[in-house]
Amino acid sequence: MMAAQMKKTDPRVVRTQRLLRKAMFELMEEREFEHITVQDIADRATIKRATFYLHFNDKQDLVHQCISELLEELHNSMEYSQEELENFDFTSREAHPSFIRLFHHIAEHYDQYQALLVKNRIPALSTG
Repeated sequence: MMAAQMKKTDPRVVRTQRLLRKAMFELMEEREFEHITVQDIADRATIKRATFYLHFNDKQDLVHQCISELLEELHNSMEYSQEELENFDFTSREAHPSFIRLFHHIAEHYDQYQALLVKNRIPALSTG
């Protein structure tokens, strides 16, 4: 990805990439992924098409970055400390804290998962 060549801590880069991710998910709520163009994404994000290409190679690159970030956050939500493991009563009827964090993550990102898994069935995430 071209964005790796940029300083990821530059607030302008962070802002632009956030706008592009938001635009992608908004558009995926409205229509199928195949019918979304880079120009559509750029217009929705209120940036120039050339700026899009400074950050991503194409719309597939953007959606894969979106998926990677969601999966990384999902993974992080499932992590637990050694203390949690040692102090958790597995015989109780309570859910493990990592499961609670998992469900909070899914609820927080419901629209993104809905767009990726249900509405658009991105091939990388779907078997059929």
